[in-house]
Amino acid sequence: MEEKIDILNALEERFDVSENLTPNQRKFLLISKFDREIQYGGFDQYYYSIYGGFSKETEEALKELKAFDVGQILSEANAVWPHSIPEDQDERIDALDTFSEADREKFLNLETRYSNTTDNLIEILYIFTNTHSNEFQTKK
Repeated sequence: MEEKIDILNALEERFDVSENLTPNQRKFLLISKFDREIQYGGFDQYYYSIYGGFSKETEEALKELKAFDVGQILSEANAVWPHSIPEDQDERIDALDTFSEADREKFLNLETRYSNTTDNLIEILYIFTNTHSNEFQTKK
C-alpha cells in the first residue's frame, strides 16, 4: 500500500488545478487533494483550501469513480452550507467562520464516517491512473 501511496503522491505533485488538465487528470487531482485535506484536517481544512471551491465537482468525480460512500459523505458536507459554496477562497473562509457549533458537529460526524468508509480511495485512484496511464505518463 505504501508504494501505491508514494506513486499517487508523486503524480499529485505534477499537477495544479490552475493548469489545463485533461478531465481525468483533474478528477484525480481533485479527489487526491480532497482525501489529503480530510485526512489531515477534516472538512474545515478542506473548505479553507483552494480545493474546497471545487467540492461539487469533486463530489461528482467521486461518484463517477464509484466511490459512492465518500461521494455521499461529501454531498452531506456540502449540504451543511446554507447557500451555495463560494468558489472564491476568501469568501468561503469568511462564510466558514460564521458556521455554528451544530454545523461543526455535522462536519465532525461526517469525518468519523469518512474514516470508517469502505471506499478505498488509494486503491480507486491507483486503478484509475493505471487505467488511464497514457494521461499520467507525462504532464499534459
